[in-house]
Amino acid sequence: MSNIYLTKYASAVENALKLKPQSSDFVEVDKLRTDGYIELPIDATILSKYNLFRDYMDIIETDKSEGILAFNSSTTLPSFIDENNQAFIEDNNTIETKYKAYKLGLLTKVKLSTVNDIKINMTDYLKKTLSKRYGKAEENVILNGTGVKEPLGLLNYDLGCVSALDITYDSVIDLFFSLNKDYRDEAVFITNDETALKLRKLKDGSGQYLWNTADNTILGKKVLISNYMTTPSKPILFGNFTYITFLLRERIHVKVLSELYAENGEVGYASKERLDFKLTEDNAVKVLILDNEEESQV
Repeated sequence: MSNIYLTKYASAVENALKLKPQSSDFVEVDKLRTDGYIELPIDATILSKYNLFRDYMDIIETDKSEGILAFNSSTTLPSFIDENNQAFIEDNNTIETKYKAYKLGLLTKVKLSTVNDIKINMTDYLKKTLSKRYGKAEENVILNGTGVKEPLGLLNYDLGCVSALDITYDSVIDLFFSLNKDYRDEAVFITNDETALKLRKLKDGSGQYLWNTADNTILGKKVLISNYMTTPSKPILFGNFTYITFLLRERIHVKVLSELYAENGEVGYASKERLDFKLTEDNAVKVLILDNEEESQV
């Protein structure tokens, strides 16, 4: 799109959000309108700030509501052959998995006085607040999704694991080396604040801390904090999250509900996003499992 068109579209969106559309605006907005929804210009850096996986996973936009994601998981390496020999070793280990366009939705109400304030840009206002909320919702479902009317989260995947009675220096070392080096080179740790505090206090037999406070790493790998690591029996994920494919069917769209909440002096903004995600290589992520009486192994 040209800069001129983007400027015209941005102006049309802003007028629509502030309930002041011009006749010419409808032509621009209708080009990207779906069922009364307008695509909201979203800053991907804000989404990435609140969804840590966006900096790692492979994001693919699709026009299908459901389909098949096919990927090759072969580990076959090229081999030397004679110049005239074309009998290459077959590399055919394609895995197929179904995906759907699950819908995330949110209703935001804004005071009419705020909407009418000429100094407030509603596009920026909604972009910031919705990017933050949708980013958090994405991160939560990637970790905790049940697979029922939403994607299946990593903590509910059948991942390889290291079992331990507690979070110890040795159990973290075991988790680190449980991941194949092919995945470990780009791997990171994901945990919550409570577990991170325990990790910061772990020492080896010589009194050396496991956690490097200079760069917040363990064994050279970043430690990322997520508020959604809330399963006590699975306190740490360690893996290469570039093997997550994030399928984006529809970016964040907004529908203006100008009359529904008018009696309360408010304007409603219904928003939605359609997505799914798949871990394309189960061996790329490992989890630390804490044994207890109810659960000793996954």
